[in-house]
Amino acid sequence: MARSPFYGGGTEQLPAQLIGNAVIGCGVFIVSVIMVYLVKATGTPGVSKEIEQEGLDLPEHGTTADPELRG
Repeated sequence: MARSPFYGGGTEQLPAQLIGNAVIGCGVFIVSVIMVYLVKATGTPGVSKEIEQEGLDLPEHGTTADPELRG
């Protein structure tokens, strides 16, 4: 068995790691899509239009993040 430059299990372990990575990635993507649709279904995915126009810094922190806008 020839050793490869990969640290650890060599090239024998690499396909298992790639498959595992793909399975976990697909699972996380599917759960994320489901969560986005559940949040949208509740009608609470964001803030009101007025606060969005104003920016979230002032309602959340009581000040703006931009020092030039502070008065």
